[in-house]
Amino acid sequence: MTRVRWGLLGAGAMGREALSAAADSSRAVFTAVASRSPAKARAFADATGVEHSFGSYADLLASDVVDAVYIALPVSLHTEWTIAALRAGKHVLCEKPFALSAAEAAACFDAADGTPASRSGRADPSDAAGPLRADTSAGGTFRADTSAAGPLRADTPAGGPLRADAGAPRWAAAPSSTSAAGPLPAGASAAAVPGTLAAAGAARAEAESEASGVVGRLVCAEGFMYRHHPQTALARSLVASGAIGSVAFIRSALTVSVPPDDIRRSVALGGGALLDLGCYCVSATRLFGGPPINVSATYIPDGPGGVDLRVAATLTLADGVLAQFDVGLDLPRRDELEVVGTEGRLVIPDPWLCRAGYVELTHGDITERRFADSPSGTHGASTSDLPSGTHDDASSYDLPSGTRDDASSYDLPSGTRDDASSYDLPSGTHDASTSDAYRFEFDAVSAAILGGAPLEFGRDDAVEQASVLSAVRAAYLGQ
Repeated sequence: MTRVRWGLLGAGAMGREALSAAADSSRAVFTAVASRSPAKARAFADATGVEHSFGSYADLLASDVVDAVYIALPVSLHTEWTIAALRAGKHVLCEKPFALSAAEAAACFDAADGTPASRSGRADPSDAAGPLRADTSAGGTFRADTSAAGPLRADTPAGGPLRADAGAPRWAAAPSSTSAAGPLPAGASAAAVPGTLAAAGAARAEAESEASGVVGRLVCAEGFMYRHHPQTALARSLVASGAIGSVAFIRSALTVSVPPDDIRRSVALGGGALLDLGCYCVSATRLFGGPPINVSATYIPDGPGGVDLRVAATLTLADGVLAQFDVGLDLPRRDELEVVGTEGRLVIPDPWLCRAGYVELTHGDITERRFADSPSGTHGASTSDLPSGTHDDASSYDLPSGTRDDASSYDLPSGTRDDASSYDLPSGTHDASTSDAYRFEFDAVSAAILGGAPLEFGRDDAVEQASVLSAVRAAYLGQ
């Protein structure tokens, strides 16, 4: 097998983005699509050139025409269909956010660990997720034990992050292995950086591969495409090398404006600004600073009983690092990420879709632009020294009129209005620079499936990500 055969669950705009990305990949090819509607699936397949279409997700998982599935469904369906796909022997790349809780995220990886790859068989979605659903009313509070210095973690024998103790509605703090090593330097393997979650996951994967004697363990991954892009690798490399001194402050934002009946404002389908947008900010905070010790947050609800329309949060990390982010579903488009250090600062324009391809490094009165020009994270020399206080208009990357927002893709339940069409690209076109971020992601996951190096971001990362999102939600709900 030279290319991984991918199947798509969900015939929405996100799926079209994935197909555009895979079209330029040497490791991935989409061979099938599934929708709840056979007609919709066939129409999508005809329009995109996909060979096979299925009128149910289970039928695609039971087929032998795909090796892996990309899950682009509403958040509330992620765990159910991730587990169903893994039990059917398919590798999985599931769009962010991976799960509604740490328990759900762990259950997905349990399914990956317990199922051999390439096993054919019909998935039974009825028992895919079991009773796993977020239940914040019984989750306790997410507060660090001030007597300890480490990030939020449960002091259980299993060592799982942020797990509630029913007898004590409080989170015990324990030292985390992620805070010591910092971000992974560009070009380094995950296993080569001891003391990180990535290293733990890589060591586990390598041990499993060695024990089995074959490549073929199921790959399960959370879809944060920005993490695989050279622009992000460049930023991580600069921070890890001390280019801005010691990290002191991380600020991020992501806001969009969507109509009231948009899927992202649906409680039933797992909507809300935190899950849809804040997951990026939490991910970047952890990527550059590690997991939080303390979390405080506030929110504006989308009317009585509605989703979180806007959220603002402050996170305290190890070593005195502070992070703040804000997200919103009814605001002008903003994509922002800034890492401030003791000797400089790094601004990452368009941090989530990575269309800029460069970062801005500031020391004193001089700001230089560093370009990411290879997947390894190698960066070119600065092409401009911007005087302090000036602003290059190229650092503004609002989506052009008529183009789509990456968050607006789902296979909607019958009768639901899909306003994502207002963001769709014109027929037959796509934004190649936007697709690049997804192409790097599909290349990385496909390489792992084909027997390449283990993915840097695996079980531990996904579980911790879900835990921190739950902590932020609990903080703004006052639990």
